[in-house]
Amino acid sequence: MRVVSTPEAASFIQGNGGQLFVWTTVHRSFRLTLTLLEASTDPPEDALSFWQVDAGDFLLFLHPAIRRLPDLLQIELHGKHRPHIEAYWEGLAYVV
Repeated sequence: MRVVSTPEAASFIQGNGGQLFVWTTVHRSFRLTLTLLEASTDPPEDALSFWQVDAGDFLLFLHPAIRRLPDLLQIELHGKHRPHIEAYWEGLAYVV
């Protein structure tokens, strides 16, 4: 897995502890099940179960439910008034 982050995202992560946590959430409807990526510099309650990946500029922690890794995980910073990190699996906000 190759982790690519924008300079703004890496700076934001470094300024907020140098750690990024990524996990999935499953959304179900009548016809569709969609698995989305969530990312935060704040550790979730089950952070001790996450496994660590060296992403270069910061430490990346992935939830153990993520069993298959993407070839590319992109990390970007979004929001001017309330900045937050978003992770993209092969360029997508959902897991394929």
